[in-house]
Amino acid sequence: MQQELKDKVRFLVGDADILEQMRETAGFEPFAPETVEFLDEFSKLLRGDADAGKYSDVQTFAFWCRKSSVLRMKENYGGSLKNRTGRGLAFHVAPSNIPMMFLFSMAVALLAGNSSIVRVSSREFEQSTAACRLLQKLLGDHPEEAGKIVILRYPHEEELTRYFSAVCDSRIIWGGDRSIGEIRKLPLPPHGIDLPFYDRFSFCVINSAEYLKYGKKQLLAENFYNDTYFTDQNACTSPQLVVWTKEGAAEARRQFWEELEKVVSRKYRFQDIQGVDKLAAACRYAVCHSDGKAFCTDKSLCRVEIGALHKDLKDFRCPGGYFYEYAAERLDEIAEVCTKECQTISYFGFDRQELLDVVKRNRCRGVDRIVPIGKTMDFGLQWDGFDFIYSLSKVIG
Repeated sequence: MQQELKDKVRFLVGDADILEQMRETAGFEPFAPETVEFLDEFSKLLRGDADAGKYSDVQTFAFWCRKSSVLRMKENYGGSLKNRTGRGLAFHVAPSNIPMMFLFSMAVALLAGNSSIVRVSSREFEQSTAACRLLQKLLGDHPEEAGKIVILRYPHEEELTRYFSAVCDSRIIWGGDRSIGEIRKLPLPPHGIDLPFYDRFSFCVINSAEYLKYGKKQLLAENFYNDTYFTDQNACTSPQLVVWTKEGAAEARRQFWEELEKVVSRKYRFQDIQGVDKLAAACRYAVCHSDGKAFCTDKSLCRVEIGALHKDLKDFRCPGGYFYEYAAERLDEIAEVCTKECQTISYFGFDRQELLDVVKRNRCRGVDRIVPIGKTMDFGLQWDGFDFIYSLSKVIG
């Protein structure tokens, strides 16, 4: 790499020497014992550190990458990994809206048998800084792992992204449609592969009759809050639409939103600009569809009741507590929004198989995950239709 490009890079983990050596990196076995042990030690460091430990998303990652958790993930692959090896070097472009996603991305690449160059957002988060500090400290005691990880930050510099793309074997891109499109214009080596994670739309389905009978409505509201407000609805997994079954919908909706409002008023910090954004989103929807009725019971919670499900709902979404809602006569109506942009369906009061049957019966082009309310943010080795371990490794036949 030219010195003028190096000067634009800020290293958070690793250094320029390791970066140069990575050009010749080779893959290693998936779920290598030393990798599992290393991630387990990192988990313990994160859980025991006062600065990192106060952040729930740090603790979520630490819990996810502990040894017992990782070994359970490995069990799901049975004997299918014995002839596999990592592709080599993975280049990650991490998202700016989910602080700890860069570590999840790095960890799955390591577990698949790859070294990683991770470009994090120029937006700084305290929990990311604390995690990188601990990771750098741990790598000092693990020289064999130190050559596998570089985490860096640089401005929107196309030449740097071009360079990293040219030397990697896999490119993992988290971001909006436009940014992913721009990065994918930059060539990979002939053998290189892209794993793009682009803008997606998610929604929630609630059985109204079952909700009215449910005795833990406050807990469900807390779980829904974690799915949505915890990331300001910026995560692709966050529901933007709530679909209710028709019977009992009016009363179920009233109780549900009242419970959620209690949680929001206690936990959420509203910013004035969000009110403007919500008004603009409702107006954009009204220009294109005449079936919307807006209800803003609180500045932090705005709902738009719609008379039909539209394929283009994704175009009218808004973060910070803005929801469309619809009462369905039949469950199969949700197929209308199960487009290729649909990522996650969260649910309450249904058997998961019921929803899976709707997706299969209607031959829906989208939907990668179907999970209970409160589980949308649970990260796994299967994401957006990709299996990280299989995608980031190769079979030796």
